[in-house]
Amino acid sequence: METTNLLKKVLHSLEAVQASTSDTAEPSVREQLDEAISDIQQLIEDGDSDEDARSKALACLGRVFDKMPSIVAIIKLFSG
Repeated sequence: METTNLLKKVLHSLEAVQASTSDTAEPSVREQLDEAISDIQQLIEDGDSDEDARSKALACLGRVFDKMPSIVAIIKLFSG
């Protein structure tokens, strides 16, 4: 149940990023966001084991971050 709640938070965050970048993001970024959102929705529906779902969610986020170098730069800035 905790993992499902975390996945829902990730989903809402990705949807917020998608909404805020819809006019400015490159097509490849929009495609990756669409795919990640779809993948997270599927994880929520499938109810995979906690560890498996978390691993898959992190992989989705990694693919999004690869397409959005500005987000990676911000994360690096805050992480020291």
